[in-house]
Amino acid sequence: MLTMMKKHYNTYKKFGLATGIGFVLMLFTMVSCNDDSIEITPFGNVSGQVVMASTFEPLENVKISTNPATSTTFTDAEGRFLLEDLPEENYSVQAEQEGLLTNFEGITVVAGTTVEVVFEMQVATANNRPPDAPVLLTPANNATEQPLELDLIWSASDPDGDTMTFTVSVKNDKNDDEILFEQLTDTVQTISGLTFGTKYFWQVAANDGVNTQSTQSSVSVFTTTAIPENRFIYARQVGNNSVIFSNSDADGAEELQLSSSNTNSWRPRRNTVTNRIAFLQSVGAQTHVFAMDVDGSDVEQITSSVAVAGFNPEELDFSWSKSGDQLLYPNFDKLYRINADGSGLTQIYQTTDGSPEPSALIRYNADGS
Repeated sequence: MLTMMKKHYNTYKKFGLATGIGFVLMLFTMVSCNDDSIEITPFGNVSGQVVMASTFEPLENVKISTNPATSTTFTDAEGRFLLEDLPEENYSVQAEQEGLLTNFEGITVVAGTTVEVVFEMQVATANNRPPDAPVLLTPANNATEQPLELDLIWSASDPDGDTMTFTVSVKNDKNDDEILFEQLTDTVQTISGLTFGTKYFWQVAANDGVNTQSTQSSVSVFTTTAIPENRFIYARQVGNNSVIFSNSDADGAEELQLSSSNTNSWRPRRNTVTNRIAFLQSVGAQTHVFAMDVDGSDVEQITSSVAVAGFNPEELDFSWSKSGDQLLYPNFDKLYRINADGSGLTQIYQTTDGSPEPSALIRYNADGS
């Protein structure tokens, strides 16, 4: 090449300076075309560990990748990983596994160094928001004169559009009883069997099936209508059972059912002092004395160890004491006295020949006289 260059130089020398400059340019071009350039690219490494954010437990088999794309790897049993020989660059390193939120970390790879990264992973639902607090619509808060059967209505929404289920809790101001309706999918629930003149407190909880905690509504209050002043108390046949009713007039226009249609109940006797109604009710093959409030609530069984019995069930009867604290009832040839709370059972009479004598009920007062 040098011989050729000298030859060309001598030729251009004959033609002066301009030609010499052209030679120099040609010489530079020739050298540039014949020398290959060598570019050295430095490399670095990325290592790290993947753990659960809540417990710091190492996570195995988590996929690790980068953007810009390089190699892909997976974490070992200790949650560790290594990406080797990455060109110097700014990267976004990604950790992903099914059931977990994908996590990203920005890093810069420097030649001859290893960048350490720690990923703290969260479950896929970690960013899910709980439902909004339900809004109670009906009955309106502090509503009065409500019927004993009504619809509880509320509205609800979820910010993530999740399907919700509801739990409705109903309490009252008379006792510790709680009525629960669970796993509801509708925003309307019918409630029945409420008692007269009672204040009820109700609340709704919404759950989206994702968040552990439910969202509670405020508490709303309503009061049922007062106990009607029904003068007539009687029993009539409903299906196969005798059922007790009360009414404010003889034509039956305001009839109120006091006993369940699923049991046989008859002989209602009201005591004006205690304002309680005693009655007979079938319990299996036996007959016992029960008592309830005039609205049919607070039902209690009074007799238990000795039933009300006789040869003719249609003639079975009993009697209140005037004060309402004791009752008399027969068991074939015997007459018993019992306290209204079921205590103090005492035999006070027995026929001499063992035959039943229903008239004993009217010959004896509750005090045995």
